Amino acid sequence: MNISWTSTDAFNAALIDDASGQTLFTIQSPFSLKKQVITLSDARGQVVGVYESQLGRHDRVTYQGQTQRLSEWLTKKHWYSTYRQVHAPNGKTYMWKEHHSLSGRLKLVEEQSDASVAESHLKNLGFSSDKHNMQINASPEVVPFLELVVFSFVVCESERRMRNYAVVPAAAASD
Repeated sequence: MNISWTSTDAFNAALIDDASGQTLFTIQSPFSLKKQVITLSDARGQVVGVYESQLGRHDRVTYQGQTQRLSEWLTKKHWYSTYRQVHAPNGKTYMWKEHHSLSGRLKLVEEQSDASVAESHLKNLGFSSDKHNMQINASPEVVPFLELVVFSFVVCESERRMRNYAVVPAAAASD
């Protein structure tokens, strides 16, 4: 299943099924200087999950009505790891990994086999291939819990961007 964002803004967009054109989810993140709040809703407008990130505080996730610290919901094997583990309803554990550190793409792999079950593609301006906004390609294995895959991706993508943006000013300051 291929899912595409309808906007270049990764955190304010509708997500559609490429095959049918149907809206699957919407993502909203109002602008705020104090904290980032990202809400994922399903096609009926029901809130699937809310991610709250505030400097100096523990990030929180509310998924299916349960609020937890991010570190409890998307666990890490080690404190220094950038991989996040997703515990799925099928009893398997998956991990979001950066596909290539420079590309910014994330892929979801089944922990035991390391088989890729979903992969993100950042927006493409159309210079070397077709122009498109952000996309996720998901295998049939994860479609039954697609909302978990999409919401965990949105959280990991937000973290990845914050990590990368923090590196840029630090590198510029050291010159």
